[in-house]
Amino acid sequence: MDANSTLDELSRFCRDEQKLIKEFGLKQETVSPKKSTIENILNFSKAYSNRPSKYMGRLELVIN
Repeated sequence: MDANSTLDELSRFCRDEQKLIKEFGLKQETVSPKKSTIENILNFSKAYSNRPSKYMGRLELVIN
């Protein structure tokens, strides 16, 4: 049987986790995408086209 957590339990868990991180002198790891990944996504969004089509519903194109 799965157990459900309440908001209070989740808050307590987060506080306890932060306390342990400080006690052990650990640094919280931040995760972020590489700059090249963001550039690739932005370039794709510039080349991508999604338009309504009278005969096909939607027309998706990637223009190189």
